[in-house]
Amino acid sequence: MTEEEIIEELEKLAIAWALEGEQGGTTAEVTDIVEVDPAEWVTDTASVSPDRAFVVNVLLDSTEATDETQLEGEREVSAVYGYFSDDDHFAFAYGADYPLIEPEDEEDEDLDDEEFVDAEEEWS
Repeated sequence: MTEEEIIEELEKLAIAWALEGEQGGTTAEVTDIVEVDPAEWVTDTASVSPDRAFVVNVLLDSTEATDETQLEGEREVSAVYGYFSDDDHFAFAYGADYPLIEPEDEEDEDLDDEEFVDAEEEWS
């Protein structure tokens, strides 16, 4: 699989997983896909270690609230998948009802760099 095909397949798998069991009217959108170390993220949950591993964050937006569920609004969930290049397939490792990877905010990094430079100048 090419990198583009990997991303497309991960998006399909994660959206299908996130919508499973959700009420009608819920939409899902992938917000982030991050490649992670399979030894840290998947080894404990699989008998065979994958070649690669990915965390996929999915934003769920529920437009309807019912008496049974009070999940109206947005929430983010995550799924972890292992990728096996030998037979070119993904295996679901586990999921979470919260984002496992927080997206990096580039503006925050820029501010941190500016603050560091300013502090360094003060100490010089």
